[in-house]
Formats: sequence, C-alpha cells, structure tokens
Amino acid sequence: MRIAFDLDNTLIRGVHAFPPEAPKRRMLAWLFGKEQLRQGIEELCAYCQQQGHEVWVYTTSYRSLAYIRRLFWLYGIQLNGVINQARHNREARVQCSKHPPSFGIDLLIDDASGVGIEGDRYGFRVIIIDPKDEQWTARVRSALQENLAK
Repeated sequence: MRIAFDLDNTLIRGVHAFPPEAPKRRMLAWLFGKEQLRQGIEELCAYCQQQGHEVWVYTTSYRSLAYIRRLFWLYGIQLNGVINQARHNREARVQCSKHPPSFGIDLLIDDASGVGIEGDRYGFRVIIIDPKDEQWTARVRSALQENLAK
C-alpha cells in the first residue's frame, strides 16, 4: 500500500503547536532544519515500512522535493515519493486540491476536512487527523490494520 502524509498542520506545526520529534541528525537539523516534524512520525513511518507500505508526502506547498526529502532524512526517514504543489499541478488527473489516485496513493493522512470531502467526492481514502490529537499515530495504525483485514 502507498501511504501519503500531508505536511502543514499534519506533520509540520502550523496553528497548533504539537510536540516535535527529535531529529536523528541533531547537528545537521540545527544547521539546516528550519522546520520540525510531529512527534511520532519516525516510529509510524518505520512501522509502515516494516509492513511493506511505501511512505510518501503529498503537500499543497511549493517546498522543493529535495527540501522535503532532506527534512525527513534529518529524522532518519527515507521517503518513497514526494508530491508538492508544482508536481500536483503538472500530473494530477482531476482538478481538486489533492488527488492521491493520480499518483497511485491508496491512503492519505491529512488535517483538512475539505480534503476529506474531496475524498468522498472523487473516491479516494483519507484519514483526517486533528492537529490536537495526541493519539494520532494509533488512529493511523488502526486504519492500516482495518484496510489489511478487508
């Protein structure tokens, strides 16, 4: 299964200041890491990859693909793929804010309820994570287990 995570307010702090993950490469993160990832993402990505899933990022930001890969690398996470707004604009087959099926993505983890509405409308699976939810990783794991049981 190909799983994608949104960045802003899902994995990178925005309005809500959720606890940050400690980077594996602390000195490099101090030098190059302007942004921090959400606590729990390293363990969740490791779990996903151990289960044979691909881990992607799908963001509506214009951060470069190299910047996003480097950010995750600072935390010891190797991404299988990245979609930013520029790539989405070039390659998405449906005109909406995000269209995971255009990239072979089976499950999108996002904070925006509007993306959930688009998922219903365009037939893709989304888990909406509240930025204040401290148990967000358990919700994602549960959804993955439900999907495998089907």
